[in-house]
Amino acid sequence: MVIVTDNELVVRLKNHDKVFSLDSVLQVAIGRKIMLFPTIIGGISCPLFLVGAFNQLGNIWLMMSLAFAGLLAVYYGLAGSDAFIVRTRVKEFDFFIDLSNPFINRFCNFFNSVIKKGRIDRYFCLSLDSRAVEDLERTGQLVVPESGLPLIPIDQLPMKPNGYYVISAPLANGYRIGYEVGPGNEIVPILHSNVSAVHLEKISHS
Repeated sequence: MVIVTDNELVVRLKNHDKVFSLDSVLQVAIGRKIMLFPTIIGGISCPLFLVGAFNQLGNIWLMMSLAFAGLLAVYYGLAGSDAFIVRTRVKEFDFFIDLSNPFINRFCNFFNSVIKKGRIDRYFCLSLDSRAVEDLERTGQLVVPESGLPLIPIDQLPMKPNGYYVISAPLANGYRIGYEVGPGNEIVPILHSNVSAVHLEKISHS
């Protein structure tokens, strides 16, 4: 499992979590990676068992079978497996985690193009109904429902965006954002924190 918080990327493993600060992450991706452990073990054991078989140091069929098993381990390791890759300023980290979720590639694209480029803080809006607008004007705070409010890219607003507000730097201002899969199988950021009116600006049209 991969989790994004306000300032961290967390890769959840079986026994522990590997945590990266968002500032240190350059990119995330899915790629094919060689598995070193079976490659090394097979590469060492295969020739040793072949030498043992040729020099009759034991049961020849057992030695040949073990040599063949070592050869299979080398093949398995070199064939590699899909891995979740985190590229940082220091090195590249590979995680052989469950990648069966069909939306993992969309998450990588969203993370690289939106979160890392800061677009989550600049180009998203909220659609508010008349009651929410009244409460905002009266209390100076937008109360977000428990289910959250979707953040809408500014380039997807209608021609006459009545009831739409630009939210200023949600992550930088400490607002909590989650991510869900939208109706078109796209990744949609969801706001889950109440917002001060000072961080909202109404969109007007002529």
